[in-house]
Amino acid sequence: MKTNAQAETLRKKSGKKIVCGIKIAAIMTLSCILGLGLAGCGGDDAQNGKDTLTYWVRLHSNLGTSVTNFGDTPFAKKYQEATGIRIKYTHPAQGQEAENLNLLLASGDLPDIIETDWLLRDPVTCIAQNTIIDLRELIDTSAPNFKEFLNENPDVDRQIKTDEGNYYVFPFVRNGEKLLSTAGLMLRGDWLEELSLEAPETIEEWENVLTQFKEKKGAKIPFVGGSYQLNFFAGAYQVANDFYVDNGQVKYGCIEPGFRDYLETMHRWYEKGLVDKNYAIMDNDLITASMLNGDGGATFGAGGAAMGAYLNAALQNGDTSYTLKAAKFPTIVKGEKPQFGNKMWQYSSTNGAAITGKCKKPEVAARFLDYSYSQEGKALNNFGIEGKSYEMIDGNPTYTALITNNPDGKSMGQILSMYVRATNEGPFVQDERYITQYYQLDEQKDALNMWSDNNGEKHAMPQVTLTKDERSEVNRIMNDLTTFCEENVVSFIIGSKSLSEFDNFVNECKAKNIDRAIAIRQAAYDRFMNRK
Repeated sequence: MKTNAQAETLRKKSGKKIVCGIKIAAIMTLSCILGLGLAGCGGDDAQNGKDTLTYWVRLHSNLGTSVTNFGDTPFAKKYQEATGIRIKYTHPAQGQEAENLNLLLASGDLPDIIETDWLLRDPVTCIAQNTIIDLRELIDTSAPNFKEFLNENPDVDRQIKTDEGNYYVFPFVRNGEKLLSTAGLMLRGDWLEELSLEAPETIEEWENVLTQFKEKKGAKIPFVGGSYQLNFFAGAYQVANDFYVDNGQVKYGCIEPGFRDYLETMHRWYEKGLVDKNYAIMDNDLITASMLNGDGGATFGAGGAAMGAYLNAALQNGDTSYTLKAAKFPTIVKGEKPQFGNKMWQYSSTNGAAITGKCKKPEVAARFLDYSYSQEGKALNNFGIEGKSYEMIDGNPTYTALITNNPDGKSMGQILSMYVRATNEGPFVQDERYITQYYQLDEQKDALNMWSDNNGEKHAMPQVTLTKDERSEVNRIMNDLTTFCEENVVSFIIGSKSLSEFDNFVNECKAKNIDRAIAIRQAAYDRFMNRK
């Protein structure tokens, strides 16, 4: 289970400093660097009399094959037509999104709307500095569709505001069980069939299957993956490798007794050659190669970027026998429902749209964003333009051949990105009927059912907000402790450190103030649960 803390850690390791409302003096060439030209944001378009807004958002990689500006897509043109509001989109250079946004925020010369991960950037501070505005009043006066959606979805309502009750974002929301678990464990289905094996459910069954893959199919790496992929087996022992929730109590998995049991299993698999000897440095390219060249028999990955990609690549290579089969997240006892998995919260903070403090017409911006939460806006965001990208068949929006079998040879992801936002995150409600069509292969559809069959939502750490002081203290503790834990986990698994030293490891974590970090997270979790 990948938590928000893990995501924060990954971003920190990238070396990209996050800025919100910090003023940097003497940025003389900022406008040229960013190419924004934002003066007069929110004014009237002189030519057509329509309200005009400026909107900063990254350009999805799928779009880069067709357009250089999101405003040129059929989706954006239809959205503008429906709202009567003109949008001037600006995009950072690919790979420079964080640096570009930091400079933009530091300049104070902001567009009307910015789409990014506002939770990561500390919405409390951003509101206090007027980088973005509190949306409470605007939701009441200018966003009736969004207000209705929040009233009907109190869990989402709780997730998208601060502990003080300030709304800060028009969110991306996953509306459907299958949208919450789009990645999981998978195995070579053709090998399972050949060996008369079923997809494993328990840790014991997993070990047996991987052993047979090694001994009878010659798999050099029966389970292919790095630390991240292996961590999903920890759930069988009722722990995660990060912060998680257990009956209202915040815990840190690496110091829990169940984590020792997980490490013992992983060490045994390592010794038996069921995982790669160099698993700690395994990356996506190596995983892909191993799963396609016969070295690997199982892994963890997304239904599209992994399962779909492997199946299509095998077919293109002429291997018509190659199949993959999804597996549930593992348990210890046969027949028990997995308590941990890869379930995400409905609200994803990654790409939410906030109205900046520089917006001259915030009610217009709110009205523009509100359209996404109307019935028509939901249909546009998920299915595109009726008669073009989808048709209604038996009461269900169904993608046309333009999408499913594009005559210009564009992939489904590439052409969909021109007509919908469902392939990317943004301020809208994602419809489950999108992914059940986007995943065209039977193996992918089965995977959605398998991967969603768990109680992971009961243990996932919610998207809490920390105070400035709390965030600073937790970051200070975890910057050191996360690396320490990662290094020790590798040492335990490869055997360079004996598991007899696990208690000492726990004590060292406590000496590094893990209990204080847990206490801060607990306080934030309690505030989250008490939000009205």
